[in-house]
Amino acid sequence: MKKTLQSLVVLSFLFSAINSFAQKVPAFFGTAAETNWFVSQAGKNIAVTAPSVIAGIKDYAIANNGDGSGDWGRAIDSSWYGISVVKALDTLGNNPYTNASALNGKIALVFRGGGITFHQKALYAQQAGAVACVIVNNIPGGPIGMSSTGTPNPSIPVIMISQADGNAINAQLTAGQTVTMNISLWKTNVNNDLALVNNGLSLFHANMIPQNQLTRNTSAPAYNYIPAAYVANFGNNTQTGVKLVSTLSFTPTNGQSNLIRKDSSVVLASFPTLDSIICPLAGEFSLPNTASTGVYQVDFTVKQNETDNLLNNNIGSTTLTVTDSIFSKGKYDLVKGEPIVGSGYAFGSASDMSWGPLYYVANGGYAARRVQFTVSAGSTSPTLDALGTCEIYLMKWTDGSNSQPKDSVIETGELNMVGIATRSFTAADSNFKIYSANFINVDGTSRPFARLDSNSWYWVCTSLPTGFYLGVDGSTNYYVREYARTLVTPSTPYYEFFAPITNISQNNFGNDPTVVVSMNPFDAINVDSARFAQQKKGLVPAMPLHISKSIPATTSAETLKPIYSKLSTYPNPATNFIKVDFDLLESADKVTVRLVDGFGRPVIKEVLNNTKSGTYTFNTEKLPSGNYYIIINNGTRVAMRPVVIMK
Repeated sequence: MKKTLQSLVVLSFLFSAINSFAQKVPAFFGTAAETNWFVSQAGKNIAVTAPSVIAGIKDYAIANNGDGSGDWGRAIDSSWYGISVVKALDTLGNNPYTNASALNGKIALVFRGGGITFHQKALYAQQAGAVACVIVNNIPGGPIGMSSTGTPNPSIPVIMISQADGNAINAQLTAGQTVTMNISLWKTNVNNDLALVNNGLSLFHANMIPQNQLTRNTSAPAYNYIPAAYVANFGNNTQTGVKLVSTLSFTPTNGQSNLIRKDSSVVLASFPTLDSIICPLAGEFSLPNTASTGVYQVDFTVKQNETDNLLNNNIGSTTLTVTDSIFSKGKYDLVKGEPIVGSGYAFGSASDMSWGPLYYVANGGYAARRVQFTVSAGSTSPTLDALGTCEIYLMKWTDGSNSQPKDSVIETGELNMVGIATRSFTAADSNFKIYSANFINVDGTSRPFARLDSNSWYWVCTSLPTGFYLGVDGSTNYYVREYARTLVTPSTPYYEFFAPITNISQNNFGNDPTVVVSMNPFDAINVDSARFAQQKKGLVPAMPLHISKSIPATTSAETLKPIYSKLSTYPNPATNFIKVDFDLLESADKVTVRLVDGFGRPVIKEVLNNTKSGTYTFNTEKLPSGNYYIIINNGTRVAMRPVVIMK
C-alpha cells in the first residue's frame, strides 16, 4: 500500500521547471560602507582541497573571529593554500606532540576532549611548527565556540570543524591519503570556482515536522519549500551561464527514494569576481503530502559554462525529517532522542530575556505534550541551582490581531498564552544537559497538555534571567529562507522569521506598538538589515516541541489535580495594583509568584519560602496597558490567571 501511494506522489509532482525569478542579493551587499562585504558576510574560506572525495568548504568556528570579544589565537589575516594536514600525536594533546617534525609547516589535526583545554592543544601545535591547529569536535552537530584564558597566546589560527568533517579527514589520513586544506580570506586560488556559501542554503520550515501536519486538505505556505542559496565566486575569473539547479526527493522510512521535482533558476549570463555573492532563486513550491514518516531532501548544484577547478563545494543539500510527533527547528539526534546543542547565547548586557522558536501548526486538535531544552550558567557555576525554576511558555501568535498591522512581526496584543511547562533545578543539574518539561493547559481544564489550533503559529519561548544562556544548535541558519521568501512576492512580502527574542529592558513595548520583538535573534528586524554573518552562527534555540500522534478526545479523561484550593486575582482589569490571593493544597519550600507580560517576560517576580497560602500585591502603577499573566509555581507545577492592566 505504501508503494502505491508513493508512486502516485511521484506521478503527480515529477516535472522540470525553469523559473523566471532573477538573481538578487540583499540590498546591503556591496555598499560603500562595507569595504570587504563578501568576507564579512560569507566568512573566511576553510576548505579541504584534496582528496576529491572529501573536498569542499567546511563549516567552522574560529577562536579569533576579529570581533574583539574573547578573541585568542591568530585571526585569518592571510591565506594558506594547499597545506597538508597531519594528525598530531597524541591526538588529544595530553603532552607535547611527538611528531613535531611531521607537523612543521603543516596543519595540525587535533581532537577535542580528554579534559585538555583548547589552549593547550593549540599551543602544542604552534610549538611543533604547525601553521594552524584544526580541532575536531567530539559530539555530533556543528563546531562550537572555543574560549581560553591560557597564556601565552598562540600565534597560529585555531579552528574547530564538525565531528563528521573531522572523522572524514581522519579516515583519509588513516588510509594513507594526503589531505590538503585552504585557510584563506576569500579566494581558493584557482581560476574557476563557484561555491555554495557555508550555511547559505534555504532550509525547510523546520528540521523536523510531525507527519500528522503534512496530511492536509488546505495549503500551508509556511511548509512550502523555496529552492534558493547563496552562491559565491571564489575563483579568479568571471563565470558565465551560472544557474542553481535543485531536486526535491522523498525517502519514506524503510523505503526507496523518490524524485518529486527538479527546478532551476534563470541563467545569469556573467558572474564577475567583483559581484562575489548572488542568491539564485527557483521559486516557491508546495510540499506534497505524505502518509508516512521519512525524509524530504533538496539537493543543490551550482552550474556554469566553465569547468570548475574545485569540485564538491558547489553541491549541497538540506533535509526535512518527517517524524511521528516532533517539531524541531534545530538539528535533532533521533537515536538519543534529544536536540543537538552546539553552544549557548544570552544578551551581553544585564537583562532577562525571552527567546524560542516559532512553529506553524497546519492541522489542529493535537496536543502539545512537552518541550526539550538546555541552559547554562556559563563560567559562573557548573550547576543550575541558582536558576531555581524555569518556565517555558506556549504562546499562540495571531499576526494582525489587536488592531495591529499584519506584518509578520510580533507586536503588542498579538500573543496569547495557551500552555506552560516548568522545570526546577538543583545543584545536581549541570550545564547543557538536555532537560524536558511537560505542558499543561491554561484554560482551566487542568489537562496535562495544551491543545493546538489549525493554521496557527506558536512561539515556544523560555524566560531566563541575566547570567544564564539558552542552548542553540550552533549551525542551522534560517536567514536564507527568510530572505528568499521576500523575493517570491516582493510587492507583498511575507516574512518567515524563526526565533523571536526580547528582553526585559525594552520596557516601552506596551506603550509603543512600533517597538516590537526582535524577530532575528540579536539582530535587526528588517530582513535587508539583518546580518548573514550573525545568523550563520546557528542562533536556533534547541527547543523541540513534542505533540501527540493522534487527536485527544474533547472529553479526554486526562486531568491534573489542581495545586491550589483557592486562587484569585483582583481587581481585573487593574490600574495601579493587582492582588493575588492563594491557598495551595500542600506547602512548598519555595513558591514563585510572577507577573508576566504579553511577550512572556517576567516584569515582577517574588519568591516565597515555606509557603502554603498568602496574599501578594503587585504594584502596576508604572506598567503599560496590556495583557498580563499571574503565574504561581510551586517547583513542580504551575497555575495561571490572565489579567489586564488598563490606564
